[in-house]
Order: sequence, then C-alpha cells, then structure tokens
Amino acid sequence: MPIKYSTGLKTLPAEWNDKKQRIREKRNMELFEDVNANLDRIENHALKTYLAMSNTNELFQAMNFKEQLKIDLGKKKDLTKFSFLEYIEKVIDDCD
Repeated sequence: MPIKYSTGLKTLPAEWNDKKQRIREKRNMELFEDVNANLDRIENHALKTYLAMSNTNELFQAMNFKEQLKIDLGKKKDLTKFSFLEYIEKVIDDCD
C-alpha cells in the first residue's frame, strides 16, 4: 500500500522526473541539487523509520509511520522522550 507524505517541496511538472522521483537536472535551474538532496534525506529517513517500525510487534499503520517520520526528520518533538523538567512542566500544565 503506497503512503503519501508531503515534503512541502514544489516544482513545475516539466521539471519533475517521474521515473526517478526527483527534479530534472538542468543547468539553468538553481538549487535542484539541494532539493534532490533533501528528497534523498527524506527517503533515507523513511526507509530507516519503516525498518525500525517493522522490527516491532506493533501493527503497521500509515498514520503512525507518518508521525514517526516527522519525529525522525526533526519536524515534530517526540513526546515520549523528554527531560525531567519537561515532564514536571507537562504535569503542571495537565493540572491546570
């Protein structure tokens, strides 16, 4: 089952290589290497996240995968891992 994940990156259809799933390499296009490197980084994290999740006994769900990928990419804080001070602040906030 394919999973869709928004990278937040955009390009014109004429600049997109469907087969490689990357931006076409053009001399006049600035930053294509940076965009493709970012896509490579996301792809690598997605693979690592998938492999880590598949090694657990939990049922694989697309939503869990997307949330874990956001954490692995640093786009979201992992709320299951926080310092003692953060824990106390959370407890205080929950009491309010």
